[in-house]
Amino acid sequence: MPSMTEHNRHTAASAATETSVDRDLSPIANAGSFPGRTITAICMVAGPLLGLIGSLCAIGIYSADGPTFIRGIAAAPSRFAVGINVQLASMMVLLFAIIGLAQLVSARHPALGRTGGILTILGLCGPIFFEGIYWGCAHLTAAADQVPAATMYDASQIVPTVIMNISGPCLIAGFIVLGVGAARSGTLSRPMAVLLAITCILPAGFILGFISISAAAFVCLSVALVPLGIRMLRRPQVG
Repeated sequence: MPSMTEHNRHTAASAATETSVDRDLSPIANAGSFPGRTITAICMVAGPLLGLIGSLCAIGIYSADGPTFIRGIAAAPSRFAVGINVQLASMMVLLFAIIGLAQLVSARHPALGRTGGILTILGLCGPIFFEGIYWGCAHLTAAADQVPAATMYDASQIVPTVIMNISGPCLIAGFIVLGVGAARSGTLSRPMAVLLAITCILPAGFILGFISISAAAFVCLSVALVPLGIRMLRRPQVG
């Protein structure tokens, strides 16, 4: 039977761990923070998983080539409708998750947290914009409309003509900076921070037309953020 001294030591160690964990989460734990601890945690869990589901729905439909993409939508309209709505929901939810993550990183490394957060948020605006293009294309799949739909889709991919195309480089740089910041600040373990940084491959799937790459990015993001979100939901409010 352990002695009273050993029991006291164990209790003190547990309390120190709890205090350390709560201190790490304190930047988004108080009532005045935005979007708040609970919302951030829910978004960290839901955002990556929704993105993964949306990407899987788009496999076999999405293409970087306009005519091929329009034909893919016409061949599976219901699956495309589900996928685009889930993917759009993912992007909106991830905005709040990234705001919360950037706050956590900024508490110890302000430059990395703020830079990574700003870049990633700018990057997430790109998919939201392009989902609107895809939705428009989905209503132009009749034989007579497919050529203008494909033309509209291809035109939106021309980098110099659409400022939103800066979102790709922003997303790549943003996830890398947040990954470095998460590791240095102790917000994530080093392996989880590496997975967060690897999420930078997300735009490549859309740019190259291989949506499976984007699905792999969401797997990395899920492994990195879902446990953190669950941990935040389980810890008591502090501050």
